[in-house]
Amino acid sequence: MKAKRKIMVTVFAFLMSFAGTATVYADCNPCDNGNGVVCIPNPLRFCSIQELLTEITNLLIQLGLALVAFMVIVGGLFIMFGGANPKYFEKGKNIITWTVLGLFVVLFARGILAVIRFVMGG
Repeated sequence: MKAKRKIMVTVFAFLMSFAGTATVYADCNPCDNGNGVVCIPNPLRFCSIQELLTEITNLLIQLGLALVAFMVIVGGLFIMFGGANPKYFEKGKNIITWTVLGLFVVLFARGILAVIRFVMGG
């Protein structure tokens, strides 16, 4: 028991000897160019929430445009392979119609976000 206590006291004293050598700030600005302050690096590459939301919006717009292209192809296949069955023709037409509506939402996404930010005072 005494040996464990001696080891713990030694480790604690060793760690405390480094307490004043460097100051580490977790809340420092990750966009600073050093200034001699040791910072915990930001795991994100963004300096503000605004930049993070902009990047997420850009990613969602790219995914949305890819999804639009895919759904137009699916709607076209329903129309093409529907043959004489009017149910499949109507389903393909509905897929393409809603995809075009979704395309407008994707294209105006940044404008919609700008309006929301303006209304919320940001």
